[in-house]
Amino acid sequence: MPPLKFIRQGWRLVTDVPGWPNAPVLVRLRRALPIVLPCAGLILLVAWKYAVFAPHRQSAQERHQPVIALLDEIGALRLDCSDQQAQELAARAKSVAQLTVADAGELGRVLQQLRQAARTKGWDANLQSSESIDEPPAPDAAIAFMQARGRLTPSNGEKSSFSSLLDLLEEFSTNEKRIDLTKLVVRADEQGRHDVELNIRLARLVTHEKTAQ
Repeated sequence: MPPLKFIRQGWRLVTDVPGWPNAPVLVRLRRALPIVLPCAGLILLVAWKYAVFAPHRQSAQERHQPVIALLDEIGALRLDCSDQQAQELAARAKSVAQLTVADAGELGRVLQQLRQAARTKGWDANLQSSESIDEPPAPDAAIAFMQARGRLTPSNGEKSSFSSLLDLLEEFSTNEKRIDLTKLVVRADEQGRHDVELNIRLARLVTHEKTAQ
């Protein structure tokens, strides 16, 4: 069927006035408005959707693709981990972070605390961070170590008490940071004065690319 004939028949069907085959054009238009206006609105809505909205949405998705990928990853993690498990992991991570040092600056503050603790026990502590390090951590390791070494001598050269040394070492081990004693050498002279050499290490968290984001 030719398009013009199809359109003409459609126009007659839409504008037909029952009982008035020769109705004027205005009457036919009034008859067709309840049908033509919703159809025209629907056509305009579909045209706007595919000509304006869809391209704009596609462009926005391309611009925010990294964010969308991150949201997808978060959603996948939520499927693998319940809220309770996430809270437990967060609490464990916080506990581990409290036991470790972040950098050389925090290591220096911890060593200063240890010097003050030694002074209260009657010992002078010369503690310095060491240039030597453990074997490099594996690529996926979560913990590495920072080294320190030092010497403990009785304050004012007085005769030292071995029991106070044990108390001091116990205080080192119960520090809020994890401190491992890796070397301990105790010497005593004929007068009973002690000279102590020690090496310690403190744990630090290894920052990976994902955890740094």
